[in-house]
Amino acid sequence: DTVVKPLDYPVLKIPDRDLLKIKNSRIKKKGKKYMNGNMLIIYSILLRHNKGLFKEELTEELTYKNPEKGIEAKCCMSDKTIRTTLKELEENDFIVVSTIDRKKFYKAKPNYVKDEMKTEISYLAALQCIKGCISTQELELYCYIKYLNKMAPKKKGQDPYSIYINQEGLANVLGLTQQRISKMIQNLLNEKLMSIDYRSKSNNNNFMYNVYLLNC
Repeated sequence: DTVVKPLDYPVLKIPDRDLLKIKNSRIKKKGKKYMNGNMLIIYSILLRHNKGLFKEELTEELTYKNPEKGIEAKCCMSDKTIRTTLKELEENDFIVVSTIDRKKFYKAKPNYVKDEMKTEISYLAALQCIKGCISTQELELYCYIKYLNKMAPKKKGQDPYSIYINQEGLANVLGLTQQRISKMIQNLLNEKLMSIDYRSKSNNNNFMYNVYLLNC
């Protein structure tokens, strides 16, 4: 059988240790490092533009427009949010900030983690957030699901992009309600970042559950 690979967009290799910090995004205890949705968008952009960007260039990358479809230029973050998020990324040790010609210059911090300790995330996920198709929380959820998929043991013949999602478990880990997780997954399905692979019956109580395919 042929395994169909996810949609062909640039792939970012994000250290697992960084994705695990998504769990702390709603805790923010002193000294506890975290990664939230806004941070994920900018971090993704800086990983993609690995030579670094000035804030004006970063703002341009965060801006979506499509004149042919009548969509006017709109940045997905306010100037204040961009500044706050850059500060959070610096304080949490994800980026390096330098000064060039009296202007701040931002780069993703180099990491020397082996590839097997990284999760591949399609750049499309960040682009969908920039376009406003998914929320920052949905980006967090999708990236965390990608990490779970990478870590889950696979049965012989199983599609490597197929995953069972425990919504209650995700809600507990991410500090959200199960209702919210369910709505977020539905939007990820609507935006085709995920699809339903098949429905299966639980061995314990005959409850039907979905197994999903990750599309990017």
